[in-house]
Amino acid sequence: MTKLKKDVIELIKNNLRKCKWTRSSTGRLLQNFSDLMEAENLSEGYETLKFYCDWSCHSIFDRNKYLFTLLNDININLNDLEIPDSGASTIFSDMSVIVDALKFGALMEEMIKLMNHSKIPLEVLAMRRNRMKFLQAILKLLCSRKILYPIDPSGPATAKTAETKEPTKVTSKRIDEVNKMIKLALDSGKTYSIDWFVESIVFCNVEGTNVNVELEIIAGKKRIQSKGAIVITD
Repeated sequence: MTKLKKDVIELIKNNLRKCKWTRSSTGRLLQNFSDLMEAENLSEGYETLKFYCDWSCHSIFDRNKYLFTLLNDININLNDLEIPDSGASTIFSDMSVIVDALKFGALMEEMIKLMNHSKIPLEVLAMRRNRMKFLQAILKLLCSRKILYPIDPSGPATAKTAETKEPTKVTSKRIDEVNKMIKLALDSGKTYSIDWFVESIVFCNVEGTNVNVELEIIAGKKRIQSKGAIVITD
């Protein structure tokens, strides 16, 4: 075992032992998991965990291949819902497709699999109560960190992306480009009720197991702000 791997494992053990899920400690733990995957040269089978580790490092996250899968899953399942023509905003009552796409269960499973692989004790995360608290802490850390439909997912998130303070400007050209991408993902044999898609998602706040979510939806050449809430499950 290399010194780097040994040090990272000890950091993970210490962070889990303290079981204090503050924003800073949660961010450090996700960074530790990312470092451990890199030290172990692990990628296949840990896609969800790696995605969350990367997401936690960026204020606007728009260059990651996993984003296509996540946002396409949401768009394919939400595209049958009608959006009022008049309002500039709307509220979805059923956000379960977003919960499914975010794969909280897979996140925890991959985390536990990585710990087993590296022989890290599982006492803390073996308890459902602790897993839920940790998941809540992760989502609190991700609050205000927007995920945005990528135009080009070929490269990793860049330092420039991480430092961006304002959302990517949605120009007509960008809308056209994203429209082309989403049409490739939608089922060509199915008739959708309206031509629109979710371009971005951001968590607003976490209260217990409830997470308030804001969506940015593009319908034709219009942008619609939408709100809803999801319930955390592991």
